[in-house]
Amino acid sequence: MSRPITHQVPEHLVDAFLRATVDFFSQAGTGRAASQIAAELRAQDRDAGLDALAFLVNLTQGDTGQCGIVARFLAGLYNGFDFPFDLTELRALDSDLFERCVAVLRLDNTPTVEIHRYIPDGDAVFLKMLRDWDLVKRPAPPPPPGERFTAKYRGTFTAP
Repeated sequence: MSRPITHQVPEHLVDAFLRATVDFFSQAGTGRAASQIAAELRAQDRDAGLDALAFLVNLTQGDTGQCGIVARFLAGLYNGFDFPFDLTELRALDSDLFERCVAVLRLDNTPTVEIHRYIPDGDAVFLKMLRDWDLVKRPAPPPPPGERFTAKYRGTFTAP
């Protein structure tokens, strides 16, 4: 059964409307609309991101330079204000590790929870990683009372 539908389309949108109509009917026959396909892709991205996150968290227990880069990357996702990450460091990773970092970044793009909450006991795991890689900086102790300091201005530009 079918019903005729009449709709007025502005002249400048006719081509786009016809393409959308063709897309709609071609996907309707398969039972997969664009929104369904997008939802499936997001679910695949989430699964890949969770797998990549578990792999990378485990990798940070190693002691290579790449492990350190991954630890700093994860720390940046955990708290970018306290642990800023220079994205150019990703260039030093093997392509497999780079792709896993991208998958985790995709996972964290529209998070349902904070990155460390995706893994069991994530608070403790991330705090251990931060300590193991000496990423937790302790503030300098306050100066003793009455001590004086000198400061010197150093210019780097030739502004008037």
